[in-house]
Amino acid sequence: QSRQDKPPQQAGAEVEEEPSLPRPEYRWEPRPAGAFGQARAALVVALPLCDSGAGVALDVAEQELTLGVADKYALRAPLPFAVDSESTRAKFSRREKTMT
Repeated sequence: QSRQDKPPQQAGAEVEEEPSLPRPEYRWEPRPAGAFGQARAALVVALPLCDSGAGVALDVAEQELTLGVADKYALRAPLPFAVDSESTRAKFSRREKTMT
């Protein structure tokens, strides 16, 4: 199945996390297709206990995203389609306390 044919995961579906840390809430937001028609989406993770992105550890692999904040949050989420981890980027919103 190609990247474009695979439907996005439902928020909270098939998520694994550290049993001792809470899993932050998250949602997928579709984005316009890329220049070559590839599927695009943004993952918005709510981090209400964080004041900045400084302590957020983020790893994006081809099929999975891992996010952690020491002593606060742990999240492992399958990605809705294969991604080029080199072209991903993240931004923390201090106003909304989210990582996108």
